[in-house]
Amino acid sequence: MIKIQGNSIDSKFRSVERLIQGAYKRFPKVATAIVPPIPIMGYVDKPADDGTLYRGVIPADGYLSRFCLLVSHYSPEARDAVDFSCEISRQGGLIASSLQTHKTVTIEEINIEVLTGDLLRISVADPSLVSGVGISLIYQVHIKETLVHRVLMAELEQLGDLDNGDQSIS
Repeated sequence: MIKIQGNSIDSKFRSVERLIQGAYKRFPKVATAIVPPIPIMGYVDKPADDGTLYRGVIPADGYLSRFCLLVSHYSPEARDAVDFSCEISRQGGLIASSLQTHKTVTIEEINIEVLTGDLLRISVADPSLVSGVGISLIYQVHIKETLVHRVLMAELEQLGDLDNGDQSIS
């Protein structure tokens, strides 16, 4: 049980302040910041002749979790579902996830592991069947690849003091 000592209001406030300072010293002194998932986005009015909608290089180990596709226009020849693919090329070979759709918006969980330097390619099998295509993927960097920034709480307090008008940093 916590007991507030003192007879006057001032002495009771000092007692509470001492209790808070004692509790504060027991809290961890490190804050950690983590990089959130990163969206990868692109849009083309017309696919390339080989069907490519997007190309990119993966900068760090991680995984692609979700693939979203928006097709503004299907040609009249596209009576059935159109074939799209998300391919990862690396020295060890090719990883591919495909989907067939005739919807305006399609969202699919793909969960593809990627490595630093992998080549990402999103394409359509027949480029004449679609136009106005937007793509997006959610890319999650593995924690070992993130810059985990640790800051002593005292440094954070100094930054907070600067915001409050105290311009001195020791």
